[in-house]
Amino acid sequence: DDCLKVADGNADLARKRVDDCAEQARLRADRDARALSVLRDELQRLEREAAPRQALRRHLEARAVEVRENVVVEDVAEDAWIDACAADLAAA
Repeated sequence: DDCLKVADGNADLARKRVDDCAEQARLRADRDARALSVLRDELQRLEREAAPRQALRRHLEARAVEVRENVVVEDVAEDAWIDACAADLAAA
């Protein structure tokens, strides 16, 4: 009879430990879910803030390509003539 009381007591203690562990796991899961929600909200905010900058960057990059296409590269012969004139002036 005493063995049954001890066994019942051990079983009750084991159930309580299982219940406690389950409650701790549930609390951790709730905390992690809240943290994940906060991180998702922050990511969405950052993406919203970045969108105009990304559009501006694409626009500026396209404009830079247009400008580069319109830049006239100086003739190498002209550069040599300017260098020769500068040398003549320096020698004079």
